[in-house]
Amino acid sequence: MSRLYVFCGNGAHHNPEMEVVEEFARARLDRLDTEFTFWFTSSSATPDLSEKRKTHMEAIESQVHTLIANSGGLMKAEFIPEGHFDVL
Repeated sequence: MSRLYVFCGNGAHHNPEMEVVEEFARARLDRLDTEFTFWFTSSSATPDLSEKRKTHMEAIESQVHTLIANSGGLMKAEFIPEGHFDVL
């Protein structure tokens, strides 16, 4: 099973969806006891987000911080404020 998960979205159309983030975290925490990291291609600090998108990303960040706090140290997350990243 993967240790890295990438969630693409900048709040547009509710992406990433809170339910999807929650389900991936729960599925991983319920089945395995190894560390894993969620990567998000944007954050509430991403430049030029509309207020609606920024609000959605703030909600995602809050949700993820709660999931991390309840993961027993297994879950980590990175939010990329630039709004993009390169895969090498």
